[in-house]
Amino acid sequence: MSKFTKQDFPYDGKHFKGESYHNIVGSCNGIICLALALPRRSELVLWNPTIRKFKRLLYFETPSDAYDSTLFGFGYDHIIDVYKILAVSFYRCGKNIFKTQARVNTVGTNSWRMIHGELPLSIGRYESMKFVRGALNWIAYRFEGDNSVISFDLVNESCRELLQPDYGGESVPAVILSVLRDCLCIFALTHQFSSVWLMKEYGNEESWTKLFHVPYMEEDPFHPFHGKPLWIFEDDKVLMEYTSLQNRNTSISKVLAIYDFKSGIIKCPNISKAGVWNDPEVCTESLISPESLISPDF
Repeated sequence: MSKFTKQDFPYDGKHFKGESYHNIVGSCNGIICLALALPRRSELVLWNPTIRKFKRLLYFETPSDAYDSTLFGFGYDHIIDVYKILAVSFYRCGKNIFKTQARVNTVGTNSWRMIHGELPLSIGRYESMKFVRGALNWIAYRFEGDNSVISFDLVNESCRELLQPDYGGESVPAVILSVLRDCLCIFALTHQFSSVWLMKEYGNEESWTKLFHVPYMEEDPFHPFHGKPLWIFEDDKVLMEYTSLQNRNTSISKVLAIYDFKSGIIKCPNISKAGVWNDPEVCTESLISPESLISPDF
């Protein structure tokens, strides 16, 4: 973490308040998928920040009877060697009753395919899906409190549920999904600390392993319920994302920090604040050009 390079988004987009609003859908093989939120539709873009090339894709038109927000996911189908984008729209059917409608686009084609059946609703409509081992993952939202991990297989385009870890009776009011060491990761928020769990063998619910925990401190400058791990370095230090409350809680911005779980020390690298509208995304370097994924006739 000694060298930082500033990367600008590949195209301009303004949030309705006048701020830049590019939602990072996800990354895979060095390619980042971005969504620019527009009224009743989203513009999708593939971007490789390593080689600084991008490609605009098709628009996703929000169904007229759905909420003006869509949850997107981006990943790779290794069987047929294509990238896919999953779009899940939300509908209210009554008090505390929601339904979803999902569509899939194979990158390089000009259409969205309807997914038969209903996908469980995401617990956070603005949280990106996490791509691990050929599947997109998110937390289901249920009012009875049974919030399983939903796994959508990009190969057969079907979903299943994965149980969360056994927390040993500890009350866990909220969880955040992440990816660490190419494994699905759960950041479990309790009243005393946050614990990090890895599913070491994807799909095997018995392989959940507690890696470390982050204790809450009275003078901690960060808001504990908005932290999540992003990357583990070879020396076992962890890159964390926190939401910082400043100016007597009137200003909110996201910051990155390095947490040494062996010593319990948290340090903030010299990186400018990302801003409340942007989420950090881990992206490995590659030389894949987004344009190579699109046919010349697209």
